[in-house]
Amino acid sequence: MMGRKALAVGTSLLLGTALLAADAPEPPLTAQNYEKYRDLILPGARERGWEKIPWRGSFWEGLVEAQKADKPILLWSYGGDPLGSC
Repeated sequence: MMGRKALAVGTSLLLGTALLAADAPEPPLTAQNYEKYRDLILPGARERGWEKIPWRGSFWEGLVEAQKADKPILLWSYGGDPLGSC
């Protein structure tokens, strides 16, 4: 039972610290901290992996190439808002 209480207290402390940190104002963007913030938001190599896929510009182009190579194709399509809000 004591372990659960300690866990609850520890969790509360962590959440409280996170909330306090979230309320702290961010320093203004300056020439000195620009690169730091830029590097935080730029996608990394793992997030840019899709750029290495040899995408085709049209369905027809991909279909012709797939038939010649006797390979399947992936048609990725969606309808509506990409965020799913409609």
